[in-house]
Amino acid sequence: MISISKTLKYKSFFVLTAVCCTLFYFATSQPVRAEGVTLSVTPTLIELSAEPDRSWESSIKVINNNSFELTVYATVVNFAPDGENGQGMFMPRPIEGDGTTIAEWLTVSEEPIVIPRESSVAVPVKLVVPKDASPGGHYAAIQIGTKPPAKAEGQSVRTSQVVTSLFFARVAGDVYEDGTIRSFRSEKYLVGKPESSFELRFENKGNVHLKPQGEIVIKNMWGAVRGTIPINQQTHFGNVLPNSIRQFNFTWNGVFSLTDVGRYTAEVTLAYGTDSRHFASLATSFYVIPLKGLILALLFVAVSAYFIRFVIRSYVHRMLYLAGVDPMISRGVLVPASKLPGRDVRILGRTRVTAPVRVGYSDLRTRLASVSALRDKIHTVSSFIVSYRIFFVCVLITALLGVLGVRYALIVTDSDVPYEVTIDHSGESVTLSSEQILYDAKHEVVPPVVNITSDEATNSAQTYTLILTNASGRSGVAGALKTELETAGYTVNSLRSELVELKPKTVVIYDPALEKEALVLSELLGKALLSSSDAAEIQNSINVLIGSEQAGE
Repeated sequence: MISISKTLKYKSFFVLTAVCCTLFYFATSQPVRAEGVTLSVTPTLIELSAEPDRSWESSIKVINNNSFELTVYATVVNFAPDGENGQGMFMPRPIEGDGTTIAEWLTVSEEPIVIPRESSVAVPVKLVVPKDASPGGHYAAIQIGTKPPAKAEGQSVRTSQVVTSLFFARVAGDVYEDGTIRSFRSEKYLVGKPESSFELRFENKGNVHLKPQGEIVIKNMWGAVRGTIPINQQTHFGNVLPNSIRQFNFTWNGVFSLTDVGRYTAEVTLAYGTDSRHFASLATSFYVIPLKGLILALLFVAVSAYFIRFVIRSYVHRMLYLAGVDPMISRGVLVPASKLPGRDVRILGRTRVTAPVRVGYSDLRTRLASVSALRDKIHTVSSFIVSYRIFFVCVLITALLGVLGVRYALIVTDSDVPYEVTIDHSGESVTLSSEQILYDAKHEVVPPVVNITSDEATNSAQTYTLILTNASGRSGVAGALKTELETAGYTVNSLRSELVELKPKTVVIYDPALEKEALVLSELLGKALLSSSDAAEIQNSINVLIGSEQAGE
């Protein structure tokens, strides 16, 4: 019996990739428009598993969105890869074939198909798998096209258009799945800011199509994750046909920081196979070295090194002095005991490392013992600090350097940093924010940003676009808020990440026509700031810029 899986549900941003030249793994899912003709077909991809000497019958829906009647024609063609960029080529069904191609197994009506205006028609499709069909993958396409109608008076001739529904058939038998990552590289070895473009080439060496799924994880030199790029996790259109190579292109943009410099590593891990799960991985590296950051880093290291040398040298000189040796003379000479401070501290032949501190503490106790009034004690402590000012300045600067070091460690090891990735599919680019990636993948559970219940708000009649932009500098905040707002009845249309202008306060930017709706959102978000805008990108939209305050900073 033939089991059928129709891939009808996928992300809308990947739908756009299906329009370009009837792509290699894709069929056009968006309507084709040219000179007034609008035509679409669904499903655009049918995957099925079959056994020899079996048959299957179904249909594909052809949609006419025009205000006039449309006549279309169905044609079955064979399908094969064309290059590495996700495009394919269509080959006519042989007139006198030997029955080895799937185009010869598929049958559709060759009669003209009339579709009423603003309507659809189901086109019957029948597949008969021969008894001697070879195991593995077989690929064909059903092309639905218009033909120019007769030029009537008062009408223009419309150009013929074609939409395609692909057939991926997997015939049971001696099927083997084998794939490998041919190459994975960063296009630039050295960049001035956290951004890079990656090229991934996957080869299918088996006899059935594979859809490699996985992710690219980008880490800085300290091992902190700076970005995750999903591969084929939100689409059904990432197949690699047998004996072919598929190239995937990605771009990553991170948050610019003068402290986050050095060697970055990008590692791709892919899983593929239906019968059994196989894995492949490969890594590449690149360097992020901004000129200003490099100069500041070198200056900081130089100053720190000089200061540490000065502190150590001063302390050693003090130890030598307390041991009775003049540190200013290379060979050293004994210092008269009368010149040594700390009369109650016995200086032995071998001075301990703590001797300068003990001597200073003894000196302070001696000074305080000679006075009783609070004012005099304060004056004594002040004069003591002045006397040992070099020591206290060194301690203060050392503490400051320690704080800066801890701060630096926290920054470079923090994995909750926003980023954006761009996925290129055969010329069509889709940009995803870290918020959207985290929300889809559910890599982490983020505490709710606000506490909203369904009793507090209902927005079932929402007619505007609601955008959540994470401007807090912490990943996952917008995704958490989306969950809360959807529970309250809202529809969140887009998740974004702000990489440059972070906000301390949450701001609700809205179309002036949506003032009432913006006020409700502001109340739900703890009386967030409001800002109306006439910008084109805000038309009929509300954009919530989530600040660090909402993120719990």
